[in-house]
Amino acid sequence: MFSASLLIVSYSKYFYAALVRVYANDLGLYRANNLVDKKPIEFRNIQVICRTVCKQSFSNSENIRKIREIIWLTDSVANDTLHQWKWLLKQ
Repeated sequence: MFSASLLIVSYSKYFYAALVRVYANDLGLYRANNLVDKKPIEFRNIQVICRTVCKQSFSNSENIRKIREIIWLTDSVANDTLHQWKWLLKQ
């Protein structure tokens, strides 16, 4: 198990993601790709969430609000995710 004091130090997100991958079962966490929760996750990844709840007719802030009803994500990840979702819709 890892020490909570590790969380005080500023490591990269990849370090923390690796910790979660290794210790998810011990911590009673569920994973689906990079999504982590205390309860089973019904979505495979964040793009599936976008395809499920986002609408082109919604504003970016409305779509982000819909996504945040399901998962927590930073503003930068939310914006990047929406841009990728909109780009995929055009393909």
